[in-house]
Amino acid sequence: MLPREPEARALVRVEELECVLYFAETFLKVARQAFFTPPDKRDEKALAEARAELRRLLAALEARSANHGGEYVCGKGFSRADVTWIPFVEIAGRAGVDLDVASMPWLTAWRSRMRERSTYQRSYPPHWRR
Repeated sequence: MLPREPEARALVRVEELECVLYFAETFLKVARQAFFTPPDKRDEKALAEARAELRRLLAALEARSANHGGEYVCGKGFSRADVTWIPFVEIAGRAGVDLDVASMPWLTAWRSRMRERSTYQRSYPPHWRR
């Protein structure tokens, strides 16, 4: 799940860190409002701002990944970067920040490929299938 070449390995690690440090931190702002705050007590302005920031981060991922010229986040090979990003992309959609096919065609196609993997089907939380 990690390439042997040092540059490719570093790229995978950078994507993992982008996801867990930056995207996840911003996602927590969305999650607190969307999942853990009753609708009548939500700060709609804060939620909208956090969702906008998630969209910006997804747009940056779209640009980086499309630029790598492959079917996966870091290029041609499936890696830990894909495994790191897919749960966050999915839960962001559940929190109101779904991928827009018009502005994120690469990520939309990638997500479809990821969803077709048998490991995705086995690891997708059952309570999300409702």
